[in-house]
Amino acid sequence: MAKEKTVTVVGAGIVGLAIARSFSKRGLAVTVLEKETRVGLHQTGRNSGVIHAGPYYKPGSLKSQLCVSGSNALKLYARDRGIKFSVPGKLIVATDSAHYPRVEEIHKRALENGVKTEVVRAGRIQELEPSCVAEYGLHVKDTGAISYLDVAQNFADEILELGGSIKLNSEVSSIRNVGSKVAISHGSGEELSNLLVNAAGLESDRIANLAGIMPKIKIVPFKGQYFNITPGKSNLVRGMVYPAPNPAMPFLGVHLTKSLDGSLHAGPNAILAMGREAYTRGDVNARDLSEVLLFPGFWRFISSHKEYALKEGFRVASKRVFLAELSKLIEGIELEDLTLAESGIRAQAMTRQGQLVDDFVIERLKNQIHILNAPSPAATACLAIADWIVNSSHSSD
Repeated sequence: MAKEKTVTVVGAGIVGLAIARSFSKRGLAVTVLEKETRVGLHQTGRNSGVIHAGPYYKPGSLKSQLCVSGSNALKLYARDRGIKFSVPGKLIVATDSAHYPRVEEIHKRALENGVKTEVVRAGRIQELEPSCVAEYGLHVKDTGAISYLDVAQNFADEILELGGSIKLNSEVSSIRNVGSKVAISHGSGEELSNLLVNAAGLESDRIANLAGIMPKIKIVPFKGQYFNITPGKSNLVRGMVYPAPNPAMPFLGVHLTKSLDGSLHAGPNAILAMGREAYTRGDVNARDLSEVLLFPGFWRFISSHKEYALKEGFRVASKRVFLAELSKLIEGIELEDLTLAESGIRAQAMTRQGQLVDDFVIERLKNQIHILNAPSPAATACLAIADWIVNSSHSSD
């Protein structure tokens, strides 16, 4: 791709900013369009801040490749830019003896993905996390914690330093091809670029629709409900404690995470959000909700996973049920120790057959690149995703 060419990135979340930074460092003229008043307002600023090491993901998948390399790149970037992070590691434990095979499968994948892990039993678990009640699990040594909002802001600063532009309050309204270029109309004008990159997260399928693309997948928003643990109990966990997840789902289960400031958080649940940006209880977006309810894939998903949906619903409806799940991980947390925290919403792609898309989905059509599924660990992998996209753009010229 020649240096005089221009790139427009839609979405100023951490993935979009990482991509814009990478193109800018190659000397291209880059414009980032963001409909909000600041960067990183949605998924980037509403997550548990975990730097994933990559043990879960299917070997050979984009997730496995980009998470492992992205995790290392992110830590190096944070060191270079003076961004605070920690690497306490985490335990992935079997909450029931029937879940031992889940741990073993994760360990097998971790080995294939080149992730440093150690199978641990009761004695070693107690050394690592004295309050953990599990008897079998996996210690993932390179899992870390960071503020992704801080990383995103650093990306934004670099883009501006390199001569790029970030236009806030600039919601995209139309996309059309003009000769060999693509014209993107938005709230503050129009961009005419050689390349469009759609990194709009929760709105990615709609941006694709504006470009005349009808993806076979649809974004279904899943709300993650978190709880803060009272400060007096924050010492119950040293790093992170996760259950061995249900392999049929792309969610990691209710877990405990120690943040950089020493606070302890639990969650999230994973339930249907009443809108793509419906973060608070009682907040409903009629358009978003109707799209989901009219989407046949959603009902096929519910039909195939009734038990899972009911369990998640009970955990959301009852703090006692949520606490019961935590008690399978560690002891010492009481009902009064749980305070409802800020929620996040995951942009999860789903097929018309009702399948949750597990891997990253990135599609290119002529002068457009659309990131149609980039849930966790996309924040961890953001630098690797950016390089992958930029390198593929160069090789296709």
